[in-house]
Amino acid sequence: MTQLIDTPAAVPPARSTRGPGRLRVVLAALAVLATLPYVGLKLLWLTGSTVGLNDPDAMSGGAMGAANAITLLMELTAAALAVALVLEVGRRIPGWLVQVPMFVGTGLLGGILVLLPIEGIRTVLTSPSTEQTTAAGDTAIQGWVFAMVYGGFAVLGVSLLAIFGLHSWDRWIRPGGWTTRLSTWAPVTPRQRGLTIAHALGMVAICLTELVVAARADLLGSHGIMAVLMAVVSSAGLIALALRTPGSLRGSTALVMAYVGAAAVAAWGLYFFVVMLIPSPLRTTDPMPTALITLEFLRGLSGVITVVVAARLRPASR
Repeated sequence: MTQLIDTPAAVPPARSTRGPGRLRVVLAALAVLATLPYVGLKLLWLTGSTVGLNDPDAMSGGAMGAANAITLLMELTAAALAVALVLEVGRRIPGWLVQVPMFVGTGLLGGILVLLPIEGIRTVLTSPSTEQTTAAGDTAIQGWVFAMVYGGFAVLGVSLLAIFGLHSWDRWIRPGGWTTRLSTWAPVTPRQRGLTIAHALGMVAICLTELVVAARADLLGSHGIMAVLMAVVSSAGLIALALRTPGSLRGSTALVMAYVGAAAVAAWGLYFFVVMLIPSPLRTTDPMPTALITLEFLRGLSGVITVVVAARLRPASR
């Protein structure tokens, strides 16, 4: 990510004085509205309410209070970014201060957009996933809460990611030359190409191994399937950038594939790594397999590294 921020090409061009376009304003409004149910629910839980809970003690204790406060702050940050990135002030926010929270947001929200249809298909074909029950706490939280929360996440994901995409296009992607075809880019060194491909395949291998370990522990869920799919997408984009092929593919397309897929792999991997380490009323009290916890961490780390590697494969003229 630092390469995208620090290159001279990343300096944003002057923006039109006509202000943000109507589409961006609508997207920002949708994003803010989508956060309201979640923010309201978190505020109720933080003030001692038991609305939406089957177990009145599910939100008690310091750990759950801290978790609710952190997730509330994340939701408010998403709303603030949605507004800031459509205004002129968004151009003046340091690049890292936009990219770091949006990397997390892209991973969590983009992952949910992929996760929802996967979970729908699995629900039709099988029983509800064990992982969702153990990690999200279906027995402690009423069903309507999940429908409301994930519905809001879906709207927020589409709106916020579209805003971030438009902002990135204007600020980094187009000025940085990422929109040109890969056939016009100078080739990377054989060593860099080999290491990049090895890392891409390694990320997929980590996610596949995690899927197998979770299945053997009877913890296979939609999140693991989503991780494999997003790892494959990310690796395909990363390998395309490393090989500069297919030549007709635009670098921006490969970059988006690598970035969005890696963000989902990283954000959800590190999320489950933390969830599995910290006991809470919202997951099973059975100890989690050490191998699975380790794989979640490695999965998260591999996603972060992928973004750094992709940034270093930025375009260069022949």
